Amino acid sequence: MNKNETNIIIRSGASALVLALLLLVGFAFIVNAASPVPGSAQVFTAGVTVGGDAPFLPMLIAHIPLRGISPVSKLVIIQGEAGANPSKHLVFFPDRVFPQDDPPPGEGILIRLQYRMIPLDVTDPETVPFSEISLHSFLDPVPFAFQIPLEDITQGDLQYRIIAHRLHSGTTNQAETAAVPSEAMEDSDSWVTVGVKAGANNAFDMSGGRLEVFDGNPNDCETSVDIPVGLLGTTSDIALTEIPVNSGLLPPLDGITQPLKAYRMDAGQRISGSLLVNVLYPDFVFPQGKDGILDGTSYPVSMAGIAYWNGKKWQRLGGRNDNAVNCLSARIGPFEYLVVIPMAPLTAEDRRTLARIITPNDDGENDAADFRFADPTQNLTIEIFDVNGHRVRSIRGAGGDLKWNGRDDSGKIVESGVYIYQYEFEGTRVSGLIAVAK
Repeated sequence: MNKNETNIIIRSGASALVLALLLLVGFAFIVNAASPVPGSAQVFTAGVTVGGDAPFLPMLIAHIPLRGISPVSKLVIIQGEAGANPSKHLVFFPDRVFPQDDPPPGEGILIRLQYRMIPLDVTDPETVPFSEISLHSFLDPVPFAFQIPLEDITQGDLQYRIIAHRLHSGTTNQAETAAVPSEAMEDSDSWVTVGVKAGANNAFDMSGGRLEVFDGNPNDCETSVDIPVGLLGTTSDIALTEIPVNSGLLPPLDGITQPLKAYRMDAGQRISGSLLVNVLYPDFVFPQGKDGILDGTSYPVSMAGIAYWNGKKWQRLGGRNDNAVNCLSARIGPFEYLVVIPMAPLTAEDRRTLARIITPNDDGENDAADFRFADPTQNLTIEIFDVNGHRVRSIRGAGGDLKWNGRDDSGKIVESGVYIYQYEFEGTRVSGLIAVAK
């Protein structure tokens, strides 16, 4: 075998049928390309690095522990690097390595991933057998990325551990072995435990905070909603939940294309203000990884955009696209449902407010006119004039903060009547009318 080659061996406590399926899909990967990865790796090390007649090489594992897994996408990538000097800043994205039938040679590094799914109704996890995937390589350090089969992921807890050995004539020793978690070297009951759940909820007060929905892939962003300081007057429970796009739980999809991702937000009180959202879009085609095309479509990732349900209709927003981590960012008003769809970029005309009449009485209905500028990095100005051409309000801010609440620059509610709005976007000037009814 060439010294640059890598072998994969898959073992399982499951049936021969499961073994055959695992070999067929080949869900272990090795990294040889670079792209940004959120987060930083933890380094796990062997307890002894020197012994016997000659010094041993140290064995270290750099790994970003998973924080959560979506039961909707079921994507789980366990990756890192093992060897004498692994990177603490993992920036890999895996390419597939096909399983081979040859037994591992007697030298090199052997990496073993052991995992098991603990269903919600199981009280004793030790009764659940684990499966194992092994990767052998002459590289040092060895980058690795294992994908757990989608059919293995259910509601409950995923438990996994990684064990790396340096081989000498086919044998291993404790001095050149490392594990994640470190305790797994001595304790067979030691695992990394990760919850499989569709959402997050928390109680927020005036200090605000962040809700995150995890997806089990350390190479991309996590969907999140930032609650600004001072937005909430009293403590409130807020939940953000991923829902299957074909579940029938979404409002009728009038005016938008079939969603690729969908989320619901529930709040214990009415929210008025701007939220910063980061939304993951799907670009991970099993097993080769990112290909620049939105999964399940023929559209490029540049066409990914955000739309939200305002309680009456869907509104397309777009958003700022960071295709290095498959993430859309936007400032947005309160929403009930949020989806990712393929969409053309909004033009200057598309960004007009949909409001024709506003009633600024703080009853939560038609209190303000929202303009559809979602990109949180854009700084824009909207001017409001009365019918005589006198400017009554200048609204300056980033996307999502651009709305008119029927007040003038001094903060007073304007008189009932018709007003003119005007803004400029990408060289195009747009004007329109809004009526105010007190």
